[in-house]
Amino acid sequence: MGHCLGILYIEGGYLTEISSEGTKVEHVDYAISPQAHTPMYLMHKFWARKPHNVVGEYIEHYSKKGEIVLDPFVGSGVTAIEALKRGRKAIATDLDPMATFITRINRENL
Repeated sequence: MGHCLGILYIEGGYLTEISSEGTKVEHVDYAISPQAHTPMYLMHKFWARKPHNVVGEYIEHYSKKGEIVLDPFVGSGVTAIEALKRGRKAIATDLDPMATFITRINRENL
């Protein structure tokens, strides 16, 4: 997709996004059923942990292999780990040192 430098405009009452390549961005408009977390994500409790398969689906849809996925609030590392598993690069940071430690440990288990 590579549309971080895209253009937003209103078309027929709906917000439309045009990518930096000039193509219309098609957003995910279907339900993604969350799956149970794998053991890698269950070694700790993190309040805002999102279902790994849902996060992975968004990463697949909105980025290409080799692109960078930024997670400025890494928490349990779901976004960074799913990005790496799908061939993206990941930048993951958090004010909580435990969050970055957990993400680093999970990355080593890939």
